[in-house]
Amino acid sequence: MKIKRMWKKGLLILTVAALALTLFATVGWTGDEDVEYMRWNGPPVDSLTPVKYRMGSKIVIMEFPDIEKYAWNLGAGMGERYPSLEVVEIDGVPWQDSPYAEVIKENLTYYGETGSYFARHPELMEIVLDKRFNGKGAEVWKLFSQGKSVAEIKQILLGGSEKKQPGTGPSNEKPSPEELPPPEPGEISVVLYLNQKDYSVAREGTWHRASLDAAPVFSNGRTLVPLRGVMEQFGADVKWLPESKQIKVQLGDREVVLTLGSTEALINGQAAKLDVPAKVVNGRTLIPLRFVSEQIGMDVVWEAKTQSITIKQKQK
Repeated sequence: MKIKRMWKKGLLILTVAALALTLFATVGWTGDEDVEYMRWNGPPVDSLTPVKYRMGSKIVIMEFPDIEKYAWNLGAGMGERYPSLEVVEIDGVPWQDSPYAEVIKENLTYYGETGSYFARHPELMEIVLDKRFNGKGAEVWKLFSQGKSVAEIKQILLGGSEKKQPGTGPSNEKPSPEELPPPEPGEISVVLYLNQKDYSVAREGTWHRASLDAAPVFSNGRTLVPLRGVMEQFGADVKWLPESKQIKVQLGDREVVLTLGSTEALINGQAAKLDVPAKVVNGRTLIPLRFVSEQIGMDVVWEAKTQSITIKQKQK
């Protein structure tokens, strides 16, 4: 059994190295946050699944074909190299919420006490399985090495409260409506939070709480936001055209037509391109944040610390 595990471990290292060198093209990308994006450079495939890692101090996103075949590697690799290697998200959602969560969980201790941090320190499993701590491995390990208990680590990293909303990224803290800057008279603003359905909207000089049917997500290197939930706050008329699988948005004198699965769109009859296609999550259409800004005509601000997106109508 030990020989078999060592053989598989060597195979895993060689496989990852070979994939990185031959099947992925590394491209620098600066968008919603600074990341290293490793695009699939192998034979054409029907679909690719982005996996977001934290490797040391860097965020790396790799595109995987047939993610089902690699899912056990994600768990085994994280178990062996934590905290220098952490799986953060799969296809825009915390890995714990993905279809591969059980496979990853089962393989976190694959290499046993000789090769897995979690086999040697099973108490840390409670933290790594909690999506609120995704990407915080270095902080967790530092506190654990100082002799802090799991309960103390949770309290320290969550600012003394374990009742905060789950999420991922540099910070899970989000301001309440009362803590947001006072809106201008007549201003309509929407503040969304990555991977969270709760959001804030400013109307008539006051911030209000609201909830979306689908949360904004990070997918294929772009942030996607709910179309209907956002645009209707600005008075847009949103219609679904089932026969053509299109969504028509009327906002003032601007008509936008999007087609599911397509990067082509129409703005007042003129062709426009999306970075990534519109997609459906929980029955709601999500579109690239950049498209909201550049084509629909909104002011958009990304705040990395709170993982928030503020959307306002551009001032005329």
